[in-house]
Amino acid sequence: KMFRAFYSRAMAYVEEGQVTLAIEDLSQALAISPNDSLAKLNRGVSYAMKKDFPNAIADFDSIPSDYEGYDRVLLFRGLAHADVGNWERAKADLQRASDLARSVEVQQKATAELVRLGVPIDQ
Repeated sequence: KMFRAFYSRAMAYVEEGQVTLAIEDLSQALAISPNDSLAKLNRGVSYAMKKDFPNAIADFDSIPSDYEGYDRVLLFRGLAHADVGNWERAKADLQRASDLARSVEVQQKATAELVRLGVPIDQ
């Protein structure tokens, strides 16, 4: 019950642009349920919004590859790697996100970022 309260409030903070407060509440939620992949994903995205890419990448790295939204994890981790200049890691994650995409949105965003990074795309 407390997990849900912290998580819900964190998502409201994200919508309001109060990313620091969102990270605090997501950290509290993860203290209660440390293996919750969605909370880790959202905290990673929140860290990335603050340009704290090392913590974002650490959260993304902690999410198991069998998580149903792993294509999004790869997309966001690839974007974070690109933001810090880890081009090879960025390209690998973005390519895998594109390959595993469960939605057109993830596939398009990953492909667009690959093109921006100069990776040739097969049509």
